[in-house]
Amino acid sequence: AEAREVLINKYGITKKEYNAAAKAMCKDAGYSSCTTNSDGYVVYGSGTSVGSYYFSSAMAGSGSTDVKNGVKKVLQMRLDTVNDFIKLVKEAAPGKIISTAIMPDTSIDGAYAQAEYGQQPKTMAPLVDYICTMSYASTYGQDANWPKKLCQAITNVGGNVVAAIQFFPNEDGSNTGPSNQRIYDEIYGAMQLRDSVNKDTNDATGKVL
Repeated sequence: AEAREVLINKYGITKKEYNAAAKAMCKDAGYSSCTTNSDGYVVYGSGTSVGSYYFSSAMAGSGSTDVKNGVKKVLQMRLDTVNDFIKLVKEAAPGKIISTAIMPDTSIDGAYAQAEYGQQPKTMAPLVDYICTMSYASTYGQDANWPKKLCQAITNVGGNVVAAIQFFPNEDGSNTGPSNQRIYDEIYGAMQLRDSVNKDTNDATGKVL
């Protein structure tokens, strides 16, 4: 209810847009139906069929005008919530180094990351001293170049970056993890990018720390 009031009062979402976006979120979450409260707003529950569109597909431009506009406003609220929190931390800790750790799922700046985590590196970058990519390549089934690629994506939007390299076992219960050679390859790749990117004098390009 509190988030709904923010969407109405700050982002100007209409009831039709809100309900269309809520149904899209229900569909993404795997609900087959939802319901409405006494004020006519969609809430999780049963009784009403969810919409035809997923939240993610609406972000990509599919669906009615209401669902696309509603999803756009919900997404903006999520991004603003995270960035506003970063600003509060900076105000509370003047002169301190401020960083953010971001999730690498699917894409660090894709639709999923924005919707699920409220993270958008290009808007975070000016607010923090550096962004830390949780580039746990072994856990995510990626190759040794993945940490380097994630770092490159951050520097491309003007962010300073630190690569978090996986040393711990995978989280699948196998108790296996990256070999020493794999860890070396990942660190070496990030260092190569650092040596290359940090030579660039373009202020619009971030640095690898």
